[in-house]
Amino acid sequence: MSEMFAVFSGPLAVPCIICLITGIVLLLVELCLPGFGAPGILGILSLFAVVVMQFIGNSLTGALAFTLCMLILVLILLILFLHSFKKGLLSKSPLVNRSAVKKSSGKSSDEPKPVIARGSRGTALTALRPAGIVEIDGNRINAETDGTFLPAGTIVEVTGTEGLSIFVRSVPE
Repeated sequence: MSEMFAVFSGPLAVPCIICLITGIVLLLVELCLPGFGAPGILGILSLFAVVVMQFIGNSLTGALAFTLCMLILVLILLILFLHSFKKGLLSKSPLVNRSAVKKSSGKSSDEPKPVIARGSRGTALTALRPAGIVEIDGNRINAETDGTFLPAGTIVEVTGTEGLSIFVRSVPE
């Protein structure tokens, strides 16, 4: 076990300590960020550099002892992370808990679409050049003309639908 503490002595002591602290801090930062990115990769590389410096500066047994301790520490952190993910602060995070988003925050794709029949009449809320927004039976709907320009406020009639497209024309007065 005294081989493990050899990281604190010898010519590579300062670089080993710097890499050790940097690696642990970067891995802790990675735990707080969604996904896997640069802090995690740099943290792992930093801890790997400590193992290599241990192997070069001290001995194989010192490097293996340090690697074993780091693996145990990483395993403990992983268990704590998974526990927090299920029951701790992470389980209450909006990144994990999708039901925390309110239904009223936007339109749901589950809402029924209004049925617009041919011959229905409404008013152009925006200019149709050739597409724009019309109001038919109290519903704001995207609509298209046959290519003609219709100014806002024009009374329109539905001439047909194709897929999600609704086609309208001007109603003569």
